[in-house]
Amino acid sequence: MSLDNFQITNHLATELYKDSLVVLDEKQIKPKSLQSGPFSFLGDNNKNILILVHDTENLHLSEHELSFLTGILTACKLNFADVALCNLHQNELNSFDEMLNFFKPEKIIGFDVSPVHLKIKISSEKYAPLQYNQMHFLFGNRLNTIANNLEEKKILWGTLKTIFGI
Repeated sequence: MSLDNFQITNHLATELYKDSLVVLDEKQIKPKSLQSGPFSFLGDNNKNILILVHDTENLHLSEHELSFLTGILTACKLNFADVALCNLHQNELNSFDEMLNFFKPEKIIGFDVSPVHLKIKISSEKYAPLQYNQMHFLFGNRLNTIANNLEEKKILWGTLKTIFGI
């Protein structure tokens, strides 16, 4: 499956346009990402997959990076109902344990994020899967960098296939 061709799911459309879409006949349910808590994030985290980014210019990601990430998720047979996308630049991280207690992740994928950002002492090479405290970690470059580099796309895809058993 190509990462270049994807469709936006109903759930993602709702998340992206939550301030402008209105449901007239049904009771509106506030997405988990808008409910109160110590972290702001996009998605519902139903499969305990935490995607971390460090974007200094956007709330979550740029439109281009969000589209590319959506393609990655689709290729992995996932969507934003399955994951939580958290921008570390927009969220104060007091401790890694605080993040673990809130999200309860089984898998953590960081784009332009390193273990140093998470305040944990593990060594990890980019695109090399790592298991630590019964969690799977994967760290890579910024999504724009990956989107514009065919070799990095191939390496990321190979690692994601391993992590998600595709």
